[in-house]
Amino acid sequence: MLSVTDLVVAADHLILTPPFGGTGRPFTTRERLQAAVEAHPVAGMPRARTALDLVRPGAESRTETLLRLLLRDHGLPEPTVNPTVEVRTLDGRFRIVRLDLAFCRWKVAVEYDGDHHRTDARQYELDIARYDDITADGWIDIRVRSYGLFVEPLVTVARVHRALRSRGWRPSHRTRAR
Repeated sequence: MLSVTDLVVAADHLILTPPFGGTGRPFTTRERLQAAVEAHPVAGMPRARTALDLVRPGAESRTETLLRLLLRDHGLPEPTVNPTVEVRTLDGRFRIVRLDLAFCRWKVAVEYDGDHHRTDARQYELDIARYDDITADGWIDIRVRSYGLFVEPLVTVARVHRALRSRGWRPSHRTRAR
């Protein structure tokens, strides 16, 4: 009954191991989902198999998964989901940061900011310091909000595409055909 996208969102949620712990998580594994799909042949099986191929560990929200799928569906390379990277800060120290989506090879980060990033003053201050540290280390940090994901998704794709191209990424012939 669900679309491929909704199946991926649900599966990403089910296999998430929270970075700072969480009771009862993950709820299942990708392998168990695969076994369940194979054990229960139904009309939606091809859709379920397609979705399983797109499931990735680490997505901490529906919007992170939707953003990852949007970029993938428009021919961009597969980003790493929620990696921790070491950056050199403005004052020369090293700091470990987590990025929502990262194209590490090209030092391009794509991060989804929910409304709490705007309305929570403490979170907003932390975001500014983090942004400064990431960009001081040479990363391009692309911030995406709901408008960029749900209203103007092609603008978001173009922003990420432009950033990757500026860092040397070139679409393959296969990518352009998508």
